[in-house]
Amino acid sequence: MPEIIDLSQEIYAGMPVFHGLPDVEITVHATHEEWDGITGSDQVTPAVHRLVMGEHTGTHVDAINHMALEYRDQPVNDMPLTMFYTAGICLDLSHRRLLELIEPADLERALSQAGLTIQPGDTVLLYTDHYRRTFGSQDWLNGPGVSDTIQKTFIPSLTFQGGRRAQIEGVRIDRGLRGQRIGRLILILPYYLITVLHSHLQDLKYDP
Repeated sequence: MPEIIDLSQEIYAGMPVFHGLPDVEITVHATHEEWDGITGSDQVTPAVHRLVMGEHTGTHVDAINHMALEYRDQPVNDMPLTMFYTAGICLDLSHRRLLELIEPADLERALSQAGLTIQPGDTVLLYTDHYRRTFGSQDWLNGPGVSDTIQKTFIPSLTFQGGRRAQIEGVRIDRGLRGQRIGRLILILPYYLITVLHSHLQDLKYDP
């Protein structure tokens, strides 16, 4: 029987958030002692917590209407539950250290060591142990990366009678190589695949 694993990360005050998003605040709104009229107690038993955070905190879903103005009528509650669970595997890449690149050979080696294969439709998780090692330190933003990376996702569209929607993100070029049209070359193959698979929409996500 398949094992269902919840990948949601713990939400706590002081947790990492994307730059420009609100920090997480968790405070006690009401206690059982208050409700029961108990005064002078040294014990505080929370009954209700107050949470302040952005909707993109921690493990979350980017709704389609988050991507662009033209998708404003496609909220997260219109996305089928089947989009949020998938078969998958996790590969141990924890040998990679600060600012090192994860190469295709690393993935092949991790697959071989774990006796795993990537099946069509799988989600592949890359375990680096970077969070445990560095969060809260000056090395937090200097973790290992993926060599010549680009992520291509083909999503069943809620429009166009369920036709494919192609999303491209995670394009990363080393700072020392930028301005040489390398990103343009990297995008050639994805756009070819998008054409072959007859996707109705093409999204290129950009984080400045």
